[in-house]
Amino acid sequence: MREQNRIFMLIAIALIVLLALGLLGIGGWALVFRPRQQAAVTAGPATPVAEVATATSTPVPATATPSASPTPRATNTPVRPAATHTPTTAPVVSKPTDTPTSAVTAPPASPIPSPTSAEATPQTGFGPGIALIAAVGLAGLLFATRRLRKV
Repeated sequence: MREQNRIFMLIAIALIVLLALGLLGIGGWALVFRPRQQAAVTAGPATPVAEVATATSTPVPATATPSASPTPRATNTPVRPAATHTPTTAPVVSKPTDTPTSAVTAPPASPIPSPTSAEATPQTGFGPGIALIAAVGLAGLLFATRRLRKV
């Protein structure tokens, strides 16, 4: 009987030491490494920020019109449409500012499509009712094993 208590105490002490080491590791990360990471992100190099591109309209010269000579016979050749004014976009880049800005970019789009409002998100995992039933069942199992052990 005394040997079982000693083994239990050794296992309990080992688990407490592991828990303490884990908490110290998390605390060390939060107090030492995390501020360094945040400082590195905020002290990034200053990059010039491009302004939003504006659409400008540039006239495209029309092609020369054919002369009014008679065509010998009709063909099935497609006719090209006349050139029109086509809007083109030219990016406008601003001058770099004195204030540094962070160069954080958005993560790439996920290849998994998001459900639309018409689609419902599938139900996964245990609901609160099933979790409650499992908790009551495990508590009952605990009490039943304790009663059988005392008998």
